[in-house]
Amino acid sequence: MRKIPVLALSLLAVTTALAQNTFHGNVARTGAYEKPGPTRFGGVKWVFKAGGSIVTSPAVDRGVVYVGSMDGKLYAIE
Repeated sequence: MRKIPVLALSLLAVTTALAQNTFHGNVARTGAYEKPGPTRFGGVKWVFKAGGSIVTSPAVDRGVVYVGSMDGKLYAIE
């Protein structure tokens, strides 16, 4: 686990916005996506315990998961 500065969060938001679809799948935000999702649940692959509740959506870039926590930290999990 490594800590990153808040500035990196802003850069992450710009990078992530360019790499994903519109929120909820389309401009109308219906939740309908062009392709089907997973057909079965493969189980929990890993667990991460933060110092507070996680109420944000994760962002993934180059194999690193970024998630904010109510403990005031942004975590980068490899």
